Amino acid sequence: MKESDSTKKSVRVAIVSGVIAVVFFAREILMAIVLFVFIGVGHLLVPGPPRPAVRYGEFPFRVVYEVNGETLTIEDTVICEYAGVESRGIGTKIRTWTSRLKSGSDLVVLLKTESEDLIQEV
Repeated sequence: MKESDSTKKSVRVAIVSGVIAVVFFAREILMAIVLFVFIGVGHLLVPGPPRPAVRYGEFPFRVVYEVNGETLTIEDTVICEYAGVESRGIGTKIRTWTSRLKSGSDLVVLLKTESEDLIQEV
């Protein structure tokens, strides 16, 4: 049995349409890859800020305050260290710093109440 000309034509059209769709899809994928490569290379070429001359600092502080007639004092030292350069978005690089208290505490608590869930931290 011979296939009719219209059936052959329909099969050819379907095959050609499929090939065209695959070619366009592959082209779009390739363009996306090229775009990401250009963005990545461009980001690498953007210069970061220079290293600071001072990369370590200690800043002593003293807080004297009064609560219910009682004078309280907090004394400690904030230690800041240069941590390097961090990327923020496309073309933006910033210096980053770490800071900690010399006492080893993560924070300074100015007022503690009787209930642990009501601790006010600054």
